[in-house]
Amino acid sequence: NIVFAESVVATIEVKSNLNKKEDYWKLLENIKSVKTLKPIYTLSGFKITEHKIVSMVFCFNGPSHETINVWGQQYCKKHKTELSETGYNMFCVLNKYCIFRSDNRLRLMVDRPGKLWSIFANSQDSLLCFYLYLLEWTQKSSKIQADYLRYL
Repeated sequence: NIVFAESVVATIEVKSNLNKKEDYWKLLENIKSVKTLKPIYTLSGFKITEHKIVSMVFCFNGPSHETINVWGQQYCKKHKTELSETGYNMFCVLNKYCIFRSDNRLRLMVDRPGKLWSIFANSQDSLLCFYLYLLEWTQKSSKIQADYLRYL
């Protein structure tokens, strides 16, 4: 199927079990393929060229956030990249934790100036954290309008 990138607000990868580094790296490759898309939006007549599609990961079972951090660092070193550029915006393991970007574009629950990533480690509320992040992002993105006429 073909879909205009402008019609995509976010991608959500759902995994039953994510317990192997190779599967995590494959997940990052899938997200990277979405992040390389360059949708063009307009906001009050001005073009926004820096917008990237938000990518979220939800796992029913997965490793600790420390393991995810190590796997992510290994991936970045091998591929000479940064997760902030090609990786997910939110990573959630049910009943364990959520890792999310906490940069200036979106703040949720934790205010950490100068820190790119925040960890919400309240295991009982990880699903709520994931839902609120998605809700806040869709609310912010609804103010951006796609420029579909550029395809003509």
